[in-house]
Amino acid sequence: MNKKIFGVICLVLFFAVSVGAEALLDAQAFTDKTTAKLGDIIKYSLVIKKNGNSGEAPRIKPPTFEGFRLGGTYSSSSINIINNAMTSSMQYDFSLMAIKSGQVTIAPAQIQVKNPTTNQYETIETKPITLDITGGKVQAQAAVAIPTLVPAVMQTGSLKEIKMNYSFDMSDMWPYILIVLALGGIAIIVIKYMNDKKKPKQVKTTEIKADYIQVALKRIKAATTILDKTGAKAYYSELYETIRQFITDHYNESFSELTSQEILKKVREKKAAKTDLVLLDTFMKACDLVKFAEYKPEKDELEEIKEHAEQIVKEF
Repeated sequence: MNKKIFGVICLVLFFAVSVGAEALLDAQAFTDKTTAKLGDIIKYSLVIKKNGNSGEAPRIKPPTFEGFRLGGTYSSSSINIINNAMTSSMQYDFSLMAIKSGQVTIAPAQIQVKNPTTNQYETIETKPITLDITGGKVQAQAAVAIPTLVPAVMQTGSLKEIKMNYSFDMSDMWPYILIVLALGGIAIIVIKYMNDKKKPKQVKTTEIKADYIQVALKRIKAATTILDKTGAKAYYSELYETIRQFITDHYNESFSELTSQEILKKVREKKAAKTDLVLLDTFMKACDLVKFAEYKPEKDELEEIKEHAEQIVKEF
């Protein structure tokens, strides 16, 4: 056989094997702790790793998280291509608050992938996770616990082989990227023009601050009537919303529709003092425990939560 023809055949076979390489899929689930108290925040992570070329993206079905209140979700992904070998990973983080005591099990997460050979969906399940949740009054922490994204840690586990074909051409995306950049530039110019055209009137900051502080203190004092009429849950909810509105007025930025952990994270980004963050964290955890975990506060706790609210307003 001619040496040139033989070399061409070998080159074609090399690329054919690379394109049709089998994709390996691995899914792992884990938590940052296995023991906690009622009201504690637990991070549940789901990591999916694929080695090789892949076609249709996997379908993710997270657990229902019975016994926990979902506070927020975060995700990250990465793709590495070295010597024509592709490795991709995706991580999904869920912020959970414990609202049920005892041994609580988080059910397996399900990942569905389509096998192009059989044209059928195959399901991979992670292992269930059991946590020990104990009851008790929420205590102040030395530092505020804010959920943060961490690099995905892949653990040794069983791998399921799935044959897939993958093709991706970045050049096809350039026209859309240029259109988005152009529209974004136009939007920035229009917004800047409108802001320069109509500037808000200047208002004395000291007058505004004194006003919203007094409003918050009056609302805290009036919450006592809610306790006498409707009970502790409504009382705690009113104090919680009073502090949420106070923080909104304090920073002149909306904090509505945010969970407790999201509020703490946002306040921390505003460079608030550590003592203020610890006080705010303790207050919000106590409120969440009564509102969502059906915790029955004692008489001294009812007075203490009111004092915490007043302290936040006066010292923040």
